[in-house]
This record gives sequence, C-alpha cells and structure tokens, in this order.
Amino acid sequence: MRLARIVALAKETATAALGANAADAMIDALVSVADYKGDFAILWRGSAHRQAYEEIVTRAVASEGEEEVVHEIDTGQ
Repeated sequence: MRLARIVALAKETATAALGANAADAMIDALVSVADYKGDFAILWRGSAHRQAYEEIVTRAVASEGEEEVVHEIDTGQ
C-alpha cells in the first residue's frame, strides 16, 4: 500500500510540475521501485531517465517519512 501511495503522489507531482504527459513518461521511465524496510531503490530506464523524475520520486518517498533513496540507471549493459 505504501508503494502505491508513493507512486500516486509522484504521478500527481509530475503532472503538476512538468505537464500533462509527464506522469506517464515518468512511469515509463521506471523499471522498478523497491522498499527494503525503509531503504528505497529506484531503477530507471536509461533512455527515458530525467533528473526531474528522481527529485519527484525522492520527495514522494520523503512524504512517507523515509530519507534513504538510491537511484540507479539501467544502461542495458
């Protein structure tokens, strides 16, 4: 349930901050979101990754009281 809240808030923020299509583009850029008992790992598709998406997801994770977020970019190698 917590991951669903984080993703929903990130989508809402992306739309508000970056425009109507930003939420869908951000979700397309996500490969995975994992919650390891308070440490979050976000894997991004390299071809679709944007720094703004990292910031949005980090803020969404912080809304759940968490601070540890690791962002990794899948380069396909």
